[in-house]
Amino acid sequence: FEAHGYTNTHADFFFKVTMSFAGSRPGDEVSTTKQFRGVELPLLVTEIIGTIDGDGVQLTGVQLLAGTLPPNTLVQPDGNIVCNKGQGRVPGLFQFTVKGTGTDLVIYTVGVTLELVDNEPSDNFVMQFPTVKLPVTMGQVIGQITAGTVTVSIMEVISGVPPAGFNMGVDSLITVTSPQGVTPGNYAFAVVCRGTDGRSYFGDVVIRIA
Repeated sequence: FEAHGYTNTHADFFFKVTMSFAGSRPGDEVSTTKQFRGVELPLLVTEIIGTIDGDGVQLTGVQLLAGTLPPNTLVQPDGNIVCNKGQGRVPGLFQFTVKGTGTDLVIYTVGVTLELVDNEPSDNFVMQFPTVKLPVTMGQVIGQITAGTVTVSIMEVISGVPPAGFNMGVDSLITVTSPQGVTPGNYAFAVVCRGTDGRSYFGDVVIRIA
């Protein structure tokens, strides 16, 4: 802000005002980019692969303008890229453009690059839990599935049959939900999961109930 003034013979005072603004203002349109690199397959149902923002500004009303998303994925209005059905198993580099309004009321057009890569075989694990003794009680936790030392944030059974009467939550805890439905036997099943380290893991799980 700067002001220049002078006084004339009638003692009138005049100002010349110059104003400048830094950054974007509400209603402005800004183009930017966002990259998600090295996301390991497979993608799991309801999994949030990444969140698109406008240079760190949260977006609303996000819409796809152009480009190609990976199979079985969509962009939600809040900018989340999610797996919406089945398992995403197609590797590749996917590029698309979205548009949304930031919480600063600036309109952002974002060019997105999403790289999906195959899971590495070394990321497989095997878990065999100690024998579960009957009877069990409601809410009893018999164990937690982990990928080695890595905690699991979301998990899906891909083959085999887990024991009845238990629930395996997204936190990977195996909890008794129906004590009367738990029956003796050896149960083996395979899971795919996402670790809190962002990597994907395949695992073979064995539970014995006696």
